[in-house]
Formats: sequence, structure tokens, C-alpha cells
Amino acid sequence: MRGMLRENASHKSENGTKSWLIFYWSTFFGTRLKLHEKCEKGDCPVADELTSDQSRGKEVDGFVIHVRDPTGSPPVEYAPWILQTRENPIYPPVLKNAKFMSKFNLLKSYPFDSDFPDIF
Repeated sequence: MRGMLRENASHKSENGTKSWLIFYWSTFFGTRLKLHEKCEKGDCPVADELTSDQSRGKEVDGFVIHVRDPTGSPPVEYAPWILQTRENPIYPPVLKNAKFMSKFNLLKSYPFDSDFPDIF
């Protein structure tokens, strides 16, 4: 079922705890970013890994899609889609598109009431 984090994530961090794999799906001004960052439990509230490696697309626990570059659709339906924006909701026209917005489960943005507040 799309939108639910897998309770038994198959990824393990270096210290053996469950690790979440998050895929940054969007490009940056048309260029795919080369992301590979890990955060171990103890350094972060939960162990996680951020990647843009398309070969790992079927392993992920969530997809981050930037509001200004919603290119294509992620390859799996089971993982939650996370919409990322730092812009005022008035500006990105896709935010008014109900069909587009219905694909997303979580929001990463600047308001403190978003699912993942992006404080910059």
C-alpha cells in the first residue's frame, strides 16, 4: 500500500539499527544530483540514508520530490511521496492541481506544522 513506511525496512545502519533509505527523485535545474549521505542513530534521531542513485529506486522507504521539478513518477507505489518546497504556496502552480497533490503523503517545507520542517 503506497504511503505507508515499511515497518520492516530491510536496511541496517553500520551499528545494526533499522535505517531508512530516502531517494531524492527530482533534478536540480535539470541535472540529477549525486547525493549519498548517511546519518547514524546517535548523530540523528533515526538512522537514515539519502541517495539519488536511480539503481536503488526499488529499495527505498520514501521519495522526496521538489515542487519546482516534479519530473516523472517514482518507480514504486509502496513508498510515501514527500513534497519539498521552501516557497510561498502562492507561487508554484502545481500546488493548485488536486490530481498532482493527491500523490503526496508528507510535506517538507518551512512552516513549523509541516511533516518535516525545513528550517534554514
